[in-house]
Amino acid sequence: MTIISREGALGCCRVLYPSSVPDPQALDEGHASLFVLRLGHALHKSGYAAHSLEEILRKACDRLGIVGQFFTTPTAIMASFGPLDHQ
Repeated sequence: MTIISREGALGCCRVLYPSSVPDPQALDEGHASLFVLRLGHALHKSGYAAHSLEEILRKACDRLGIVGQFFTTPTAIMASFGPLDHQ
């Protein structure tokens, strides 16, 4: 797998993007939601703005083929996964 590196908007952060992503249907929903939570924790800890973090996590869920809702503040992340009637 090839990794593509791009400089962050401020030039101080580096984000790594795999050039090939596995089929989202092949990922187990539990593993995918855990990945999204860990991603959110890491970005929150590094200082991402709350509104930006919510959008990044929503896009990650879309890419992984899972349903996720998020509410973030400067001190907390609240997340739920799955359809509303099964959360």
